[in-house]
Amino acid sequence: NGLFMQGRWRESDHHYRQSLTLFTQMGDIYNQAIVQNNLGGIALKQGRLDAALGYYERAVRLLESIGSSPAIIGILHMNLGNTYLRQREVNAADEHLQQSLDLFDQVQSREYLAETYGYLAELAVLRGDLAQAQARGEHSLDLARELGMSNEEGRSLRILGEIALARQDFHQADQSFRDSYTILTNRGDEYESACTQLALAQLYAVLGQVQQAAAALAACTVVFERLEAAFDLERARQLQIHLE
Repeated sequence: NGLFMQGRWRESDHHYRQSLTLFTQMGDIYNQAIVQNNLGGIALKQGRLDAALGYYERAVRLLESIGSSPAIIGILHMNLGNTYLRQREVNAADEHLQQSLDLFDQVQSREYLAETYGYLAELAVLRGDLAQAQARGEHSLDLARELGMSNEEGRSLRILGEIALARQDFHQADQSFRDSYTILTNRGDEYESACTQLALAQLYAVLGQVQQAAAALAACTVVFERLEAAFDLERARQLQIHLE
């Protein structure tokens, strides 16, 4: 877990796999599921989306087999929804995200609501419903602030910036991205900060500010390369091609 938080994903993956072997030998189903979820998190961030789906689906089956807490299963459905969102499979993403909300509601769990509504906002953008996206994004931000979750606040601000960009409200997009970057940098979240830098690069590209776009792109690309975040690295490279 410590290595994962430090962005040392390859080493983290190695230790998670060792723990999974041991938990399997012990017959510890609950912790097998938790490790499968963690391995899914690495696969997702590295862009191995099919592998992430496999890890999350196995974790759900394991937890359901022992009648685990709806809140924990809800987290996995949220992660499945996010993964399908990255694959742009909107119906599957919506199904899992709604399941996560239902499960959280069963036990009145609010810890992951900000994150879930952030994904629902992104889903609405993909569907072209910017009014719904705005409402969900604002709800995500309000929840993050109410619960004192600064990392989710930073992510929600980036999502709202992306919605503003889609609406061609460039001033608001710039402000949201800058606020997001400040919060995530102060949190020491290198990966999420880089994602916001990529969003800023996209804004600068739209505005024709090529030098600023190139600088933001160079900064986030270094991070994505080191973390082996293939999904985001490909997005950065596609933008670089556009700039050229």
